[in-house]
Amino acid sequence: AAAIGIDSLLRQFGRVEWTWLGGTLTLLILRYALMVARWDLVLRKAFGLHIGLRRLALAFGLGEVLSASLPGFVGLNAIRNLPLARQAPVGTILRAVMVDRVFGLAALLFLIAVALPGFESEPALMPDMLVLGLVSIGGLIALAVLMLGADHWGALPHLGRIAAPVARDLRAAWTDLPLSFGVIATGLAKHLASVALVWCMGRLLGADLGVMDSLCIVPPALLISALPVSIGGWGLREAVIVLGFTVIGGDATAAAAASIGYGIAVALAGATIIAVPWLLERRRAR
Repeated sequence: AAAIGIDSLLRQFGRVEWTWLGGTLTLLILRYALMVARWDLVLRKAFGLHIGLRRLALAFGLGEVLSASLPGFVGLNAIRNLPLARQAPVGTILRAVMVDRVFGLAALLFLIAVALPGFESEPALMPDMLVLGLVSIGGLIALAVLMLGADHWGALPHLGRIAAPVARDLRAAWTDLPLSFGVIATGLAKHLASVALVWCMGRLLGADLGVMDSLCIVPPALLISALPVSIGGWGLREAVIVLGFTVIGGDATAAAAASIGYGIAVALAGATIIAVPWLLERRRAR
């Protein structure tokens, strides 16, 4: 991949096309609303917990802000548990988070699999098509095996004590068709909103990354950035996005700027969700 200098990145951030700001903000709000709606659906339908959208939004906001400085996936899950500890048993909240995240992961794997035919239009990406096919389809099969074997994992020493209850929760959610359809649908919509947000962020910064190219490259980047091997997914997401767009002849600096802008925007959205209610409460107190 081409080397990217700080100066070139700063110049890219200086090419703001303000006409794209409205679309970017709309996608941020949509993405956030879908995440909160999906978790609320899991809590209500799978675990009978009625926390309230406002409290869930605040919990998500705190998670989005603080997870930027914690390991991906694990950090966000841990933070989301804390604000709700007084509302329900921590173990139940943790189970709900696991169902939410695993089905969200399944939706992302499905999106990657569905987007595979798009790689045929970019010969340079063809070598990655097989790997992504194995990862996405293999991941979905592994999830199906986990749920089908829910009654048998408990026989495994040590690992079974963890896998069995998770598998039973996932199977119960999956067999509830309205719940499973709602969770998968909102998960797909959220990931599509994330892809659109990266593309729109590129347009906001004066670069057109291409809608179909973004659909092929961004979902794998989101998947890899969820691995708990970096802080908030930073670096991993940028590396995959830059490499992907560079391979097809895209502008590495524009791709890096769009990915960085996406990460900053998500964190700022979470901070806004926290700050606005707090400021309104202070204003009422006066």
